[in-house]
Amino acid sequence: MNIFVDLQADPLWQVLGRALLHSLWQGALVAGLLGVALVLLRGKGSNVRYTVACAAMSLMLLFPVATAWQLSGEAQGVEAGA
Repeated sequence: MNIFVDLQADPLWQVLGRALLHSLWQGALVAGLLGVALVLLRGKGSNVRYTVACAAMSLMLLFPVATAWQLSGEAQGVEAGA
């Protein structure tokens, strides 16, 4: 039981947990925008739609990493101020 309490107190796990939580709405936002973009690109070639879909998937990978990086910077600032 103590291992779970220790993990909750560790700033790294807090940052990763918050980044995972933020990735849910970020992924939903990207997916929604992709849906709109694909509707607007209905008459375009398949290569264009494929490129837009690949860009959306890349954003879904990049956003949680960027969020974790930002949150880790904030966590370090809080630790330094404490």
